[in-house]
Amino acid sequence: MSTEELPYAYEVILFKPNKADPATTREKNAAGFAIQKTHEDFVKYALEALKVEDDSIALRILEWTSYDGHMRFRASPLYPQFTAAREGAALGVVSLTHFHFYGPLSFSTPVPVFEVIDITVKPTGVSSFPFFLSAINEALSIVGAYSGLGYTLGWQKEDPSKVMVFIGWNSVEHHMEDFRKSGDNGWHKFLAKWGPASAQYFDVKEMYHIKTTAIGESV
Repeated sequence: MSTEELPYAYEVILFKPNKADPATTREKNAAGFAIQKTHEDFVKYALEALKVEDDSIALRILEWTSYDGHMRFRASPLYPQFTAAREGAALGVVSLTHFHFYGPLSFSTPVPVFEVIDITVKPTGVSSFPFFLSAINEALSIVGAYSGLGYTLGWQKEDPSKVMVFIGWNSVEHHMEDFRKSGDNGWHKFLAKWGPASAQYFDVKEMYHIKTTAIGESV
């Protein structure tokens, strides 16, 4: 399994936004973004959202030309300007990693809520990667079809055994109530595929929901 073969490179940040003064935080974010966007390796801001289960944590995802492209930005004269402009906008970073996705992290229909699943691939999944990929896609396609908003998944560059799944939903209730009570119309079919795939190929580290916001507005 080589993440280098996947074309879409994203910086994935979980952080604690400074909510004490939302207007100032927004201004600092905007100032930092204005600097960051001038770097030749920056592609776009892909997603920003607040974690539903703990709204002190936000998720921001940026697309770069490559992992090396992001590192070039961090080594450039722009980076100190960027960090100075954003100083105080966040209380701390929970994690900063890089993911390669099989497809662009964008959906034709705006998605108000994502279910996010953090997965660790077992050694059997790594050694039998095509079978793992087929099994998890078979299960996720059932969910994506039910929600009508699709899904995507990708691999962490720093540790390719870590997988991140995004499933689009209209609301948390759409997932946790409607889908999980859908019986043979979706939920039972999903469990029939997900259970055996998980038992053989992967473990779920965490499942949570995020509500999308405008970029820089997770305050």
